[in-house]
Amino acid sequence: MSLTGVLADGDVFVVVHGSASQPLQDVADLVSSAVINFNGDDAVVLRHDGTALDVVGQIGVDPGSSWGTSPTSTANQSPRRKATVETGDSDGTDAFDPALEWDGFPRTTSATSANTPCSVVVATPLPPSCRSSPPTTRSVSMSARPWWWTFSEPVNVTGASFGLECDAVPVVTTVTGGPTSFTLTPDAPLAENASCTLTVTAAEVTDVDAVDPPDAMSADVVTSFSVGSLDPCTDPYVSIPSIQGSGASAAITGTVTTQGVVVGEYEGSASLRGFYIQDPVGDGDPATSDALFVFDGSNADRVTPGDLVRLTGVASDFQGQTQISLDTATFITCGTGSVTPTDVTLPFAPAAEAESYEGMLVRFQQTLTVTELFQLGRFGQVLVSANGRLAQPTNVTTPGAAANALQAANDLNQIFIDDQLQTQNPDPIALGRGGAALSATNTLRGGDTVTDPIGVLTYTWAGNSASGNAYRLRPIGALGVRPSSSPSTNARSRRPMSVGP
Repeated sequence: MSLTGVLADGDVFVVVHGSASQPLQDVADLVSSAVINFNGDDAVVLRHDGTALDVVGQIGVDPGSSWGTSPTSTANQSPRRKATVETGDSDGTDAFDPALEWDGFPRTTSATSANTPCSVVVATPLPPSCRSSPPTTRSVSMSARPWWWTFSEPVNVTGASFGLECDAVPVVTTVTGGPTSFTLTPDAPLAENASCTLTVTAAEVTDVDAVDPPDAMSADVVTSFSVGSLDPCTDPYVSIPSIQGSGASAAITGTVTTQGVVVGEYEGSASLRGFYIQDPVGDGDPATSDALFVFDGSNADRVTPGDLVRLTGVASDFQGQTQISLDTATFITCGTGSVTPTDVTLPFAPAAEAESYEGMLVRFQQTLTVTELFQLGRFGQVLVSANGRLAQPTNVTTPGAAANALQAANDLNQIFIDDQLQTQNPDPIALGRGGAALSATNTLRGGDTVTDPIGVLTYTWAGNSASGNAYRLRPIGALGVRPSSSPSTNARSRRPMSVGP
């Protein structure tokens, strides 16, 4: 869709679908079913002369049905830009969580406010501005490590753009990256307990777009921080159980520092794009999970199961799972650790019980039976259950209340065992018998069993909405675990069983 004309400062241009309610159409600038056919799982980009000004979603990523969760979701909701957000998100490759910059409203909300449902902030072209700054406290062991500085749009910088002083003494830094995110690395470690100031000089930062003549920042940006202890691994942090809380959503959101042992490594674009960390001690409360997911983008090989890591990032809920979006500059390894798998059993009772183990290294202390292989080939997953295979409710009881009750019981008595991938049609398929790959000579059958399987209990999808969000035991990539094995005692009958005359 091409736009023409001039949009006044503070004004908005509202586009609604032809099926929208009349109050929405009454305030729309354009009503069209052809140019806005958005069902919640697409990325939407606003461009000027080929330059992205704002992006809703993550380009090239299929989130399933939508990004975010109710009430801040891109499907069947009306996201509205927070009043504190003054510029668009021009990076369409980063992870998209609408709750960070948007407020959610019912989808029938009238589009009469300055920021309309699904609006993007568009005004007279603005000069670049800063979107990140150094931490308040920086440990000495991190002081020679890089940190990121991100601007609101692509910019040009010079050698004088960034100025770092500690205890009033200039510190030489090396600046790399660009054009939006830059990495600043001190050429020498910062002194313990030093008071530092980082200045971004406005006149030395100009935008690169062709919307108008290059604009410099409107004013210098000055941030201050102090250098912490010699060993950042001894600094205070927020425990993982405190972040998780006892409810379905994270108890603590926003920027937070935490620490844990890596119990599952699923980095890289073909996998979950992150890893799971767990508090090796926990808080002793069975209602709170002791682990969470760390979203690391497309980075790979940052961690190994058993690493004890300290990190800072933004805590939130994404697709029903608590996660921290990692600030790479704050990531450090504090040695190694161990975690004892927590024993769990099927069926889960009540239904919310599984939430209290989200992200943790667990062991199903029982024999589980392969009850469904429908998506083994497509997603590398099998459905297992306790006390034998599950029957279709209407195959053993009458439709209605009895069948519904049995289905509800079945739902609590099953779990996916899944591989480490988020890609479709894996080759080889990892979950064959004996921990070996699936093959013509090493098959997997309904009725095969696995005893005491260990893995990370994730709440994720399989990479496509055809296998949506569900609790999954992922043995591959878990701490000290090999793929689950199924014995071959479940042999196929050589001939059909006799059914009598």
